[in-house]
Amino acid sequence: TGLRFIAQELIRGVEYNTTSLHDHDGRVIYAISRRKFEDRPVKSTTTAAVIERRDEVIDQALTAVKALNLVPGFNNVESIVSDQDGQPYLIEVNGGRTAAQDMNIVASGVHLTDMLIDLAVGRAVSPVSHPPAGTCILKIRRDVVVDYSQVKRLPVA
Repeated sequence: TGLRFIAQELIRGVEYNTTSLHDHDGRVIYAISRRKFEDRPVKSTTTAAVIERRDEVIDQALTAVKALNLVPGFNNVESIVSDQDGQPYLIEVNGGRTAAQDMNIVASGVHLTDMLIDLAVGRAVSPVSHPPAGTCILKIRRDVVVDYSQVKRLPVA
């Protein structure tokens, strides 16, 4: 059919993502890892993750970000730690952005917006240590199907 495919081995394990921020001098302001605790084999989006420090995953993420010259700024790197050999394997790098699940980082006291503004205007930003484990993000999605006439009757705020 002329379509091209890339076949890759399925690595069974626990997925993590690491969100990082580097300043204009290339210094790491923070690098925070989260474990995805949902059990779908394919996670095109993360719906449940908990802050959990995993140093080898963080190191891999920071290495990938530097190798791809994605400094300064925010980045989000996804990895999987193999059930078979315990090693982290890189899944993908989302450069130049925070992650949709970063609200658990914000809830842990990391002020992303303040840091971004400070960096943008040239102020120094102090490094942030990894938050303690345990803060979760749960993206609850539910489609509600109704007739439009029911929506039109809702009071306007």
